[in-house]
Amino acid sequence: MWTLKEIKLAKLVLLSYSEKEKDKERSLYARLLDELAKYEIFEAKRYYEEISDLFFNRIQWLLMINDIDEAKDCLQLYERVITKADNLYFSLQLRFMTYIVNLYFDFPTYSQKINALLDQLSSMPTSETHFYKIISQLHMEKAKNYYQRYQE
Repeated sequence: MWTLKEIKLAKLVLLSYSEKEKDKERSLYARLLDELAKYEIFEAKRYYEEISDLFFNRIQWLLMINDIDEAKDCLQLYERVITKADNLYFSLQLRFMTYIVNLYFDFPTYSQKINALLDQLSSMPTSETHFYKIISQLHMEKAKNYYQRYQE
């Protein structure tokens, strides 16, 4: 069984893989899911924090390497797992990530939704809301180009 410190380190390693290392990434991701599952029973709060972070990072990585369909599949698993947590922060993060992924499939609709969400969050200035703005800016341009190329 991995320690939480090892899990956190492995999540960072996961983000460092290149597109050519998808098999390595997939293997480490599967191992992380297995290792985190061991924490669910006796430390549920920590489990949900770590698994949410894992999904958040993995979806970002998949979008950056243009594996949009895999990102959508990962999002669906993320939703199934995180819904059980019954936690406002995780629900908000899931909604944000849902909008980010769906930008690539329906840019006109989801760009409006993400802007509305960010407008609501701007009244609560935190480092996390600033982080969400940066992530959304990055994906807005990328998703717009993807949508124009493949979806229209």
